[in-house]
Amino acid sequence: MDRNDVYQKVVETVAETMDADVNELTEETTFDSLSADSLDKIELVTALEDAFDASLDDDQLVDIQTIADAIDAIMAAE
Repeated sequence: MDRNDVYQKVVETVAETMDADVNELTEETTFDSLSADSLDKIELVTALEDAFDASLDDDQLVDIQTIADAIDAIMAAE
């Protein structure tokens, strides 16, 4: 899967999980800007792991602050 494919799937998952407008999301979008609290972030990571059939390393989870960070983590997990 190339970066663009991962981006599209991450954005769709974030939009669905965070009740956000997919057209307003970019790689620079932070989860804090979407008013995500710690529980929201856990739900999002779980949704991303399910969407990509991947397991993200616990050490990486702290570093995932933006959509770009999520894409990088998913690509590293594949």
